[in-house]
Amino acid sequence: MSIADISQPTQVGLDSNGMLMTPDEYGAIEQWDENYRYELVHGVLIVTPPPGIGERKPNDELGYWLLSYRDSHPEGSHLDDTAPEHDITTRTGCRRAVRVIWAGLGGCQIIGATCQRLQLNSFPTLNVIANGTS
Repeated sequence: MSIADISQPTQVGLDSNGMLMTPDEYGAIEQWDENYRYELVHGVLIVTPPPGIGERKPNDELGYWLLSYRDSHPEGSHLDDTAPEHDITTRTGCRRAVRVIWAGLGGCQIIGATCQRLQLNSFPTLNVIANGTS
């Protein structure tokens, strides 16, 4: 059997962690085990459990602070929107951001679709590192 005969799976789950694939193969996956979160990092599929309360609660608090700033600070209009647990597609993969922040876009509303994916081809990205992890 040649490498060309091996097809990528159309469904993934915990056993798929570490699988090599391209962004196109990642996009073609039809079934996801909803009990896990997925990222494609430099061609490697990363499968992790959903965030626990220790991650979700501070993230909610940060969202509250950001939206309070937007709605009450004189310069708050520079913050366009923010969202937790958002998939960001880049040229080389798909990352799940703990929180995304859109700023300086002129007040446009970003959030509106349930499973919206943001295309980032030329925008810089930022990973916030806390407690030695990113």
